[in-house]
Amino acid sequence: PGGAEMKTITIVPSPTSALITVDGVSQGYWGPKNDKIALDMSRDHEIVLRNDECCAPEVRRIGPTGELPENDRLVVRFKGRPARLTVVTDPAQKGKVGIREIDPDPGQQKPVDSWGDLGSAINVPFSGDLDMRKTLLLTVSVPGRPPKNERVELQAGKSLTKQVTLDD
Repeated sequence: PGGAEMKTITIVPSPTSALITVDGVSQGYWGPKNDKIALDMSRDHEIVLRNDECCAPEVRRIGPTGELPENDRLVVRFKGRPARLTVVTDPAQKGKVGIREIDPDPGQQKPVDSWGDLGSAINVPFSGDLDMRKTLLLTVSVPGRPPKNERVELQAGKSLTKQVTLDD
C-alpha cells in the first residue's frame, strides 16, 4: 500500500495567454516556468483555462474517469468569441458592406466571407483562429457611388467601429 500515483501534466494552451485553475485553486498564468501541474491520479481533477480577452473558458476533467492526455500533454485550443464590427461612412450613408477574411489560418474550416448593413453591428466568428486576430477586406457599397475597399484588423471578443470616408 503506497501513496496515490502522481502524474505531471504539461499544459499547452493556444493562444498561450491563459490563467490556469485546478480544482478551483488558481495556479497563475501559463508560462515557460509555469506549464506543468502535478495531479494525484486517485481522483478526477477539474482543470480550467481562461483567456477572458478573447475566448470562452476551456474546462477539462483529468483523472481515472476523465481525460488522460496523450504523452501527459494537455493541449487546449481556445475557441474565440465572436467580434462585433460596425462600419459607418463619412458622410453618413445607407448601404452594404462586404467582409472578407484575407489572412485565414492554415487549415481553418471556413474563412469569413459575408455581407451586412452599414451602421449595424455584424458578428464576426473566430472559430479555428490560432492568433485570435483577423485581417478583413471591407467593401463598402453605397447607391450612386463606386465601391470602396478598406482593410481592418479585428481581435476575437472585441467590438470595433470603423469609419470609411467616401470620396466626393
